[in-house]
Amino acid sequence: MSRKLCELINPRGDELDLCISDSGAGFNPESVQRNGGLGITSMRERLKLVEGELSIESQLQLGTTVRARVPLSPPADSATASVA
Repeated sequence: MSRKLCELINPRGDELDLCISDSGAGFNPESVQRNGGLGITSMRERLKLVEGELSIESQLQLGTTVRARVPLSPPADSATASVA
């Protein structure tokens, strides 16, 4: 069970930075993806659609930090796609 949870949404210049951390059990992100987990894959794909990035840092017994960065301006090709 997590003892500490921290959520932070921080606009930084032309991007938004979302950071969620806990001090819970932690996990191995590589093994989750290798074993067919769709949660992390889905988050990465959704962020990619808006030219964002996902990073996950986690260690067993030391907790997890998930960070998503999203540009505040729309992707360059989305303007052309909405006109067509």
